[in-house]
Amino acid sequence: MPVHPLARCTIARPSLRIASNVRFSIGSQARYASNLTRPLLLCSIGNPPATYKNTLHSAGHLLLNAICSNLSLPPLSPAGKGAQSTRDYGASGAPLQLWQSGSLMNISGPGVAAAFRAFVKENSFAGDEGHGEPELVVLHDSLEYDMGVARISKGAGRSAKGHNGLKSILEQPGMKTQDFTRVAVGIGPRVESRQSKDVAEFVLRRMDEKERRTVEGVAGDVWDVLEKGVGQAVTVGRSR
Repeated sequence: MPVHPLARCTIARPSLRIASNVRFSIGSQARYASNLTRPLLLCSIGNPPATYKNTLHSAGHLLLNAICSNLSLPPLSPAGKGAQSTRDYGASGAPLQLWQSGSLMNISGPGVAAAFRAFVKENSFAGDEGHGEPELVVLHDSLEYDMGVARISKGAGRSAKGHNGLKSILEQPGMKTQDFTRVAVGIGPRVESRQSKDVAEFVLRRMDEKERRTVEGVAGDVWDVLEKGVGQAVTVGRSR
């Protein structure tokens, strides 16, 4: 399948213009990003929502949407090729962008890498504004943690731990050494069989309403950690 390139949604901000087709809003929504000290890009990877909506493998997408809703940001909106995005500015001026991959999990790397390159380019002024360097956060599902739990960690040079989406990202130029943050969204307990067929059948199962709420319920704790910045790895939430 072809890789879906970066796409972005734009929203109006009366007085600030960064690029010819990108504007930002301020107002009541801005308070949620006001404590950010650096430009922050949250990318979720999974499978295309149109076909695989609410499957366990797309738990990262579900969590990203929950964060978007909790912060009262404009909804993620399609902008071509399957990718979706929304963004806002905090009172401090540090931008927050939420970006959802539109490609299959195992080829999500090129889109994430392109999104981050564009984000870095658009926020090259960050140092002049007194902000830190742009930071990438990747939200993905994980069989290693129970549903209702999320593990947040940061560091370059780590392995993908068998996760095809992370593997695809790490295969992109410059991403292996990129010090990005991972949010592993628990979808366990782990399946007993580790055979690829059994694992695939498990992760492509659709979540019921209770399971969706369980995943969404950890969004507040995840955002609290991301907003402050990730130092040591931390686990948030609790098993269902």
